[in-house]
Amino acid sequence: MDSRMPRRKPPKKMAKKMPGSTMKDRASRVTIIDVAKRAGVHWSTVSRALNPEKRHLISPEMIERVAACVQELGYRANAFRNSAIAPMRWPRDCGRNVRARSA
Repeated sequence: MDSRMPRRKPPKKMAKKMPGSTMKDRASRVTIIDVAKRAGVHWSTVSRALNPEKRHLISPEMIERVAACVQELGYRANAFRNSAIAPMRWPRDCGRNVRARSA
């Protein structure tokens, strides 16, 4: 790049507005990290406690502690985020499993 040319500043990112909610509403939403801090565990432990397929990996006492914190804080899973990420993971996982089975 020529040193005489001025550098362009990147465009400012605008916050997308969701209908029916304000920035304050979204900023105050309880996250999995908030639940983990309250329970005194790692966020992945909270994820495992909330996922029925992974609950066997942690103790029943830990599941109860996380469940109590979820109830206390009013945590709700973000359905839009979960539905947006799952389809992106599926083909990659599916392909790996198919190759492993055929070998």
